[in-house]
Amino acid sequence: MRFFSWKRIFAVLLFYPFFAITFVINWIFLLLDELIFPSYRRIKIEKAVFIIGVPRSATTYLFNVLSQDSGNFHCFKLWELVFAPAISQKYVFKLIISIDKLIGKPLYKLSIIFDRIVFGKFREIHDIGLTKPEEDEVLFLYNFSSIYFYYFYPELDVLDHFLYHDSIVPEPVKKRNINFYFRCIQRHNYVFDRQGKKYFLSKNPTFIPKMESIAKRFDQAKFIYPIRSPFQTIPSTISLNARIYANFANLPVEYPFADKTRHMLIKWYQQADKVIRELSNDRTIQVFYQELMLKPETVFADIFQFLQIEVDSKEEIFSLINFNKKNYSSKHQYKKDIGIDKNEINSELSEILTKEIVKKI
Repeated sequence: MRFFSWKRIFAVLLFYPFFAITFVINWIFLLLDELIFPSYRRIKIEKAVFIIGVPRSATTYLFNVLSQDSGNFHCFKLWELVFAPAISQKYVFKLIISIDKLIGKPLYKLSIIFDRIVFGKFREIHDIGLTKPEEDEVLFLYNFSSIYFYYFYPELDVLDHFLYHDSIVPEPVKKRNINFYFRCIQRHNYVFDRQGKKYFLSKNPTFIPKMESIAKRFDQAKFIYPIRSPFQTIPSTISLNARIYANFANLPVEYPFADKTRHMLIKWYQQADKVIRELSNDRTIQVFYQELMLKPETVFADIFQFLQIEVDSKEEIFSLINFNKKNYSSKHQYKKDIGIDKNEINSELSEILTKEIVKKI
């Protein structure tokens, strides 16, 4: 994956300086928070909801629809994750955004152009942009515990423990990682929802390996667990990963790490099922993929009821769903048999994915 190529050289020359500069700047401001805004540590996270399911199981769809309801939810945007994890940075960016709105949004228009240039065709698979809601797995880059490093160093075995965080990582390290994330959420709430009136909303398929630790640290958080057939999620994830790997290197094979990805996702199904079963019913709701695709308004009505959010009419839910459909639709195409091993999938997941559940996913 890292053999000599101009694409790899360009990626390294671009990635290292950008990451090093943002890492140093962001940590300076994160440390300054402890001096300037120490009271942020007293922020309680009593309302939080995590959308956690294996990749390609409609987590983004759920996230995008719910995040539009700004009266009940708030979440990280990509600009905040990359450029403003600290409180003082958030205030500066909020001021810039306010000024930008007053003068006709020239910076916002530039950000749209930036999205087109930097993210290119990848936006056809994943709705991404500086001003859009995004996965806060990005935060774990700042303490070197993020699965995202895998995309840049995919064959580096030392990173494997991130794929199975709660099963492999030593307890003190697990606590340190999750505590760091918890402080980042406190910072976010300190600026955007200090009274805790709204749900903090997070969506990360990569949180499955950390799911048990997150449930313990955020002891009042609720979890939305979407389930889709592994015969769809496995080839789709392998195809998606290949697209991401291709941004950083010329691929020696069309679909690298297919077997490893299949094995990882099977373990993730097992881990998610284990944690969901251990949590109380009032903290979890399962969303079945086929039901979500066929009757989204019913599924979202159930989610709002689960979160104890009153909705005056179904028209409100319809408007959220239709707005998302109008503004984004994934164009991801992939071969349906990539990485599929029916014997392994059926033997490992038969107890979890019963015949009754299979009909719904």
